[in-house]
Amino acid sequence: DFANLTTVGELNKMINDLLEIILKGAIYADMHDRFAKQLSITAHK
Repeated sequence: DFANLTTVGELNKMINDLLEIILKGAIYADMHDRFAKQLSITAHK
């Protein structure tokens, strides 16, 4: 039982870390897109 508990805990941590990485990646991509649009708008003036 204790071994199973440890495995579940490690699995949860791995999933949380993965979700955090995916979330940061998505936020970064969104910011990058907005920044690129902002730059192109500025460049065309």
